[in-house]
Amino acid sequence: IYLSAIFPRMVRVAGRVADGLAMGALLSAAYARDVIQPAARKAATEADRDPQALGFLMAAFVSVHTDRENARQAVREAICHLFSPLPHPYYEYLLREQGFSAAADAALKYVPEGHIQKAAEAMTDEVVDTLAIAGTPEECRRRLADYEGVIDEVIFVNVSHSAGEDVDMLGAYRSVLQL
Repeated sequence: IYLSAIFPRMVRVAGRVADGLAMGALLSAAYARDVIQPAARKAATEADRDPQALGFLMAAFVSVHTDRENARQAVREAICHLFSPLPHPYYEYLLREQGFSAAADAALKYVPEGHIQKAAEAMTDEVVDTLAIAGTPEECRRRLADYEGVIDEVIFVNVSHSAGEDVDMLGAYRSVLQL
């Protein structure tokens, strides 16, 4: 049984009672490794459970395209859409926790006003590079590798642009996963 957990108390609860943690989107490998896992494993140890037996899975925004900027813009907009129609404390928390308060501030200000593109401008390259898997197939392969040894399972959440394009998403994912 995996429990959804990201806020500190829930991470501790999951560490005490669950087989693992199901973490949502917008997590860097470093944050999962350095913040979430130690807290969950500490809670497991305190509950007299094997901390190394805990599993960790997460969702990741993935946008694969031969046009690198197309892929990255899709992620920027997808992050902004997380704040519509209402702000979501989970995503705001994760942006702030991982050092992206300006991005959270912009999303909270511009998205409710319907200015997705203005909010997307605050989703810097660092935000995209840290919190998503986006770019060319080769770039996405390298980015996915950041999670190896940290996350047991990464669930791809497709956010690619395909406006009017005949995009072979299955082929794109195969190229990332080298299948």
